[in-house]
Amino acid sequence: LNHLDCQSDPSLLSTKSLSKMSAWVVIDITSFTKTTTKEKVIKILKAGGVRVCNVTDPYMNEARNKNCISATIIREDYDTKTPDYPGSWIIEEDYSQPEPVTGPLL
Repeated sequence: LNHLDCQSDPSLLSTKSLSKMSAWVVIDITSFTKTTTKEKVIKILKAGGVRVCNVTDPYMNEARNKNCISATIIREDYDTKTPDYPGSWIIEEDYSQPEPVTGPLL
């Protein structure tokens, strides 16, 4: 599959991309309040039916230049479920981790 094939048929590009995607995705949560904790993130994700295996404590994300909490969740849940996130939170996929380290569900 060369570059021209993907340009002429967009469905080829998405099919190729999907086959490379991990079953897990790392999301970065930013713009949260000072009282937001790892435990609160886990509680909100689980209440929304999102399967999660890793959540960090708040840390300074150098790439985003802001405080961040990262969570590793099932990609299917990221694509299909909408937990009741607090309005201030910004949720973004961390593309720098295409094959995230996983563990048992929390």
